[in-house]
Amino acid sequence: LSSGDWLWKVASDLRESVEKSSGKKAELRDPPAILWGDFYCRLAVKKQAAERRPPYNRTMIQSSTSTLRIAAYNILQGGIGRLDPIAETLLTLEADLIALIEANDPQAVAYLAQRTGMHHAVAQSPTGPFHVALLSRYPIRQMLNLGAKHRSISRAAMLAIVQVQGQPLRLGVFHLQAGLGQACEAQRMAELKWLLSDLGDRTLPTVLAGDFNTNAPWHPLDIEA
Repeated sequence: LSSGDWLWKVASDLRESVEKSSGKKAELRDPPAILWGDFYCRLAVKKQAAERRPPYNRTMIQSSTSTLRIAAYNILQGGIGRLDPIAETLLTLEADLIALIEANDPQAVAYLAQRTGMHHAVAQSPTGPFHVALLSRYPIRQMLNLGAKHRSISRAAMLAIVQVQGQPLRLGVFHLQAGLGQACEAQRMAELKWLLSDLGDRTLPTVLAGDFNTNAPWHPLDIEA
């Protein structure tokens, strides 16, 4: 979700609902903050789903021959208990490739793949519960679990080769160290150095996606670098 007119409309609907149920006036703040969390995503998705019949399925969502849509989504603690709203959100995105962060339960990932009609791969962290996964409308030809290779990575990462209309595309799904402190930023930079060293062939079209945890003013994300 990103800010814009649609978010303001959903936020306004949410405020009216809160006011009616509580009898108190609610203040409308920044929509991305209001809509953070799957509870609010669920409200938005249900509103959209009510306006669209029949529901989406694989045959109804066709990828453009000239455009590739890629999304990254941190589903928070594996999405357990929220898989159906998450599936509806993923269908609404109409993405060709989806990087899932905190994909902690491989069975949950398989369920989301089944609901969206996509191929899937999971890279499990050998050091903790935070895994990453990839959903793809195109065949996944290869997957390298970088967390298993670099045991100092705090979470998980993968490199996958996807066959897009006969051409290979490399997709990196990274989940970097969290935390606001300078030590955490140093760990993130070290993790990026290790992960980027595995790219090897730089002539292969490559996309990096995931949760980089650049969540403070002193955490710049320099795309050019």
